[in-house]
Amino acid sequence: MRNWWHALGVQWKLQILIMTAVFVLFLVFQQWIVGMFESRELSDSRSIAQDTADGLINGLNKLMVTGKISDPRNRLLLLRKMSSTRGIEELRIIRAKQVSDQFGPGLPSEAAVDALDRKAIETARPVYKKFRKDGELRFRAVIPFVVSTNFRGTNCLMCHHVQPGSVNGAASVTLNLTDEELSMEKLNSWLWWGLLAFELILSAIIGSFVRRIVVKNIEEPLGRLKQIMGEARSNMDLTVRAKIDGRHRDVDELAGTFNVFVENLEGVTNKLALYAKVFENSEEAIIISDAQNRIISVNRAFTRITGYTQEEVVGRNPKLLSSGKQDLEFYEEMWRSIRNTGQWQGEIWNRRKSGEIYPEWLSISTEKNDRGELANHIAIFTDITSRKRSEERIRFLAYYDPLTELPNRVLFEEHMSRALAAARRSGNQIALLFLDLDRFKSINDSLGHLAGDLLLQSVARRLKKHIRESDTVCRQGGDEFIIVLTGIENPESVIHVAEGIVKEMAEPHHIAGQHLVVSFSIGISLFPQDGSTSETLIRNADAAMYHAKEAGRNNFQFFSAEMNSEAFERLSMEVDLRQALKKGEFYLKYQPKMDLRSGNLIGLEVLIRWRHGEKGEIPPSKFIPIAEECGLISPIGDWVLQTACGQCQRWRDSGMISLPVSANISALQFRQQKISDIISRILEETGLDPKLLELELTESMVMQNAQETMVTLAKLKKLGVELSIDDFGTGYSSLNYLRYFPLDRLKIDRSFVRDITTVEADAAITRTIISMGHSLNLKVIAEGVETKAQFDMLKEQGCDEIQGFYYSEPLLPEEFERYLQGRRIAHG
Repeated sequence: MRNWWHALGVQWKLQILIMTAVFVLFLVFQQWIVGMFESRELSDSRSIAQDTADGLINGLNKLMVTGKISDPRNRLLLLRKMSSTRGIEELRIIRAKQVSDQFGPGLPSEAAVDALDRKAIETARPVYKKFRKDGELRFRAVIPFVVSTNFRGTNCLMCHHVQPGSVNGAASVTLNLTDEELSMEKLNSWLWWGLLAFELILSAIIGSFVRRIVVKNIEEPLGRLKQIMGEARSNMDLTVRAKIDGRHRDVDELAGTFNVFVENLEGVTNKLALYAKVFENSEEAIIISDAQNRIISVNRAFTRITGYTQEEVVGRNPKLLSSGKQDLEFYEEMWRSIRNTGQWQGEIWNRRKSGEIYPEWLSISTEKNDRGELANHIAIFTDITSRKRSEERIRFLAYYDPLTELPNRVLFEEHMSRALAAARRSGNQIALLFLDLDRFKSINDSLGHLAGDLLLQSVARRLKKHIRESDTVCRQGGDEFIIVLTGIENPESVIHVAEGIVKEMAEPHHIAGQHLVVSFSIGISLFPQDGSTSETLIRNADAAMYHAKEAGRNNFQFFSAEMNSEAFERLSMEVDLRQALKKGEFYLKYQPKMDLRSGNLIGLEVLIRWRHGEKGEIPPSKFIPIAEECGLISPIGDWVLQTACGQCQRWRDSGMISLPVSANISALQFRQQKISDIISRILEETGLDPKLLELELTESMVMQNAQETMVTLAKLKKLGVELSIDDFGTGYSSLNYLRYFPLDRLKIDRSFVRDITTVEADAAITRTIISMGHSLNLKVIAEGVETKAQFDMLKEQGCDEIQGFYYSEPLLPEEFERYLQGRRIAHG
């Protein structure tokens, strides 16, 4: 029943509903008509019975008045007369008990024969009943005779003790309604067929009208909506929307509901698509398994990390990734946490498809269904191989020097603490060697930091060869190293190690295509005699190391109490040096230069001096090395150039002199990438003519990284300044390079001039330098000339210029101005 009804279209459903409604109305109308006629029939039957009863009572009154009522024949005659009309089938007189008591019982037919008769007499109200007899419809009415006050025979009744208002009898009237029933059946039949035809016609008219309305207002809009729904379903196109035109409210509401549904579905679909993208594109691997831990799905990151494709793992247990590194207890604890809390996370080692074991950070959680039952396991993990390497690298960097891979200060302190504790227990000695590479800054500045790093690595490898496994070598920082020798029984074993290091360093290092020879200055302190703590031993070994440098470098020195005092003095001087520029404690002196042939004043060399606020004059031989070591030589050198150029320009502006001034350039200054820019700026700021500035460079400085030196010298020469080699003969020069340098002058070191008149070798060296300089078209100047004999020898050898106390000591600016008076001055 339900299926065929659902299969019908809206039109047929409405047609059936309309016909049903009309049929129900027809039934109601038909029943109303029949009921109306039946009611009318009953009313007519009651009226006939009442009229008959009234006529009968009137006839009885007349018989009573005339005295004929006592004769039963008169009463029967009256009944026959009254029942002969209007379809009366039976008419009876019923005598009340009080009448029977006074006048006798009367005829047997006049007695109350049934309950209907008795009820009418007892209630004094008419009683009606419809019934069938012999298949025909009958109507019986029992109407009581109630004595009235206006009854003409009242006096007669009163005489017989009959009171007004009492019932003295009743008339029983029975009507045959067969004809009326047949008429009603004909009427009912006519109504059935007539109204049925009317129903069909009306249903057809209403149905046609309704169908037109339905087609236009329901089916067509619904058809369009159905078509849109079909397109959305077949094409999975969630962007389609039903049109709402405002003419069909119900259909518009349905279309609006559809649009909202599609929009919500589109949102859900987009979210699902987004979740799918997140799942697939996540950098973290994801495994989804069922309640039995069988893999349902994995993402691309899983394949990338493990090497397994989805097809290879679906339906399998994730334990296929197990590496075997974790024991059974580990997995039992993991699953216990998952069962109790629904989650677990931690580090685990698994195996890739290739067999490689790798670390991962794994998080496992569970999902339950609506019934609270376990539905899925979700595992998310990240390959932390790189992180583990980084952690190992961080641990390495925390304890080791990344350049040399030697222990750093932190690890050194740990080893030193253990070594000191062991030495206190055993009573053995410990030796701490503090090593500093000699002139490393010059190498680093000349060859570059990369070459310097390679040299440090080479040095570190060599140091490792000279220690035992129980000993420690670490990089303290920069070019400083520390070696801790344990279990020392006597100083001779320490000397043996130190000598081995000095000898090893004598072998060249092959760095950046060059053969570099470096040396160590080594300071040694011993436990317990030189200190009981790591800090004290390092400080004392550091002091001994500086003593080794002062002793000419490339040697080792044991600590003594005097060294500690010197180390403190050096540290104090370094602190004071950092404040000297700010306090203006530096000042300059100018030493004149003389032309040997003419005896004329041809120039000046500027020399720095330091007048300490508390300690007084400090010689350059003390503070210059310290300034070079701590990196202060560059700002000090820049100040010297700025001040000297400014002073010479002031002398020139005043018309006193116009002579060149020479200044020493440190290796650190020279290796600055912008040394030419600094010189150019100073010349521009002071206004000094570039040809009046001469820069003195040490021999060893220019010979380190000769190619780069030529580039820097060319830039300086382009500025117009003069260039000279200072302390020539003390270093190692390559004449092949020297002849290509844009130099103007060679300066013979004072160590050769000092004994030129007494030591033939020194005289031969000066003669050779002068000859070589002239062969290169360079002028030669000798410094430190203090006697006439030295002056005469140099003049004889053909030296061009001299400076020294024989000619003039270094002078303050005001002293030099007085010195100029009466002097012959060479003019440009």
